[in-house]
Amino acid sequence: MWVQRITTKEPEDDMIEIAIAAMEEVIPENEEEDKIEIVLKNYVTNAVAHCEGEKLIEISYKDKGQFLEFSVFNTGKNIDEQDMPELWDSFYRADKAHGRSENRFGLGLSIVKSIMTNHNCKYGVANIEDGVVFTFEVSKDSEYYGK
Repeated sequence: MWVQRITTKEPEDDMIEIAIAAMEEVIPENEEEDKIEIVLKNYVTNAVAHCEGEKLIEISYKDKGQFLEFSVFNTGKNIDEQDMPELWDSFYRADKAHGRSENRFGLGLSIVKSIMTNHNCKYGVANIEDGVVFTFEVSKDSEYYGK
């Protein structure tokens, strides 16, 4: 898989490197495309807010036959296992240090949950070495969303 790496134009000590897999013509064109974009933007916004350490964010996808699995990884602290189920609830914040003072209200992941649930698509989060990865699947078949 080809990956493009870009670096934010933040002050040097706050720079974040973002690796984006080539996704031209990967996302199926249909009326649900805007929902996929909302989910991806919420994951990326979350990754930027919580990126630490190496300050790397990787956005990629895997072809899983009938579905595409997208993932957004960021380096940083793992999420406490007890917080994981509640991450998807409106206004929930596992990291109390990030909050309304940063114009973050705890709605992004609940929006993801709503979109993915309404479209019968899988989504999730996992702690991995040196960070966290959020994933979601979308069908390649636009007829799937009519179900």
